Amino acid sequence: SEGVHWYRQAIERQPRRAVLHANLSICLDRLGRRSEAAQALRRALEIEPDNQQFAQGMRALEGAER
Repeated sequence: SEGVHWYRQAIERQPRRAVLHANLSICLDRLGRRSEAAQALRRALEIEPDNQQFAQGMRALEGAER
């Protein structure tokens, strides 16, 4: 999808910007690519481990993968 492509390019330029990884995760999840979405969201959480929105999104993804 165009969104996935755009976020991947943005992440190349700003790899420590957690929100880009989180938004990539949303795009991937909407495409049904849940394992990739979880990987992107895990990266966002590595950058911002105290971000509750990212943690909540991770719990939702993990629940959907079951």
